[in-house]
Amino acid sequence: MDSHASQQGCARRGSRSGYLLAAMRVQLAWARLAQIERWKAGFNPDQPREDHGRWTDAGGPAPPKRIRLAGEIPTNDTPEVPRERPSTAKERNQIARSAARRMGGAVGLILQAGSWLYEYAPYIRSYFDAPKSLEELQRAVSEPQTGYDIHHIVEQTPAELDGFPRSRIDAPDNLVRVPRWKHWEINGWYQTENKEFGRLTPRHYLEGKSWEERSRVGLHALTEHGVLKR
Repeated sequence: MDSHASQQGCARRGSRSGYLLAAMRVQLAWARLAQIERWKAGFNPDQPREDHGRWTDAGGPAPPKRIRLAGEIPTNDTPEVPRERPSTAKERNQIARSAARRMGGAVGLILQAGSWLYEYAPYIRSYFDAPKSLEELQRAVSEPQTGYDIHHIVEQTPAELDGFPRSRIDAPDNLVRVPRWKHWEINGWYQTENKEFGRLTPRHYLEGKSWEERSRVGLHALTEHGVLKR
């Protein structure tokens, strides 16, 4: 081989080596950037990964249908969110509420778990509203918003059954705007036995009680569920 051909061969090898080195540097930079983004988003860098570097639950490949939310979990139980949108509203709400409670309001991380969760973003955000004054909750009634419900401080159906008029039940001072999921939790609280009420459910306890006592219990429920300021 003459010197010219030898020089060309060396140049090609040098060019290829330089290209490979540059490519490795780019890949390393991207890997470092991805790691930083994971840390910022609350991912656990000690979480196991598979051969290709993707985050997984064990040594093998990540499950194809489900994704886990990593990071600091208040319940120490990593919530699972199906990638595919569940067919029933009940199941979708249960999954979204569970993820929200376990992630402590980290909306960005929750929404990363699946595109179908984006429709629940208003409910997730409202669920973690700071407690408000009674006046603020009452004023908000005139501003309906996705993620919220209008709630009767004195429960409307039991009050009506006990003879209270609709004019009093639907009066502005008995209406507040509350996060929908908190509304559901309050409704469940009224149906659950409670030591404060002699192991009766609050709803059962209030049968035959005065409007003032019903209002007191209703405000107590709002406070206990973090809707009304103490």
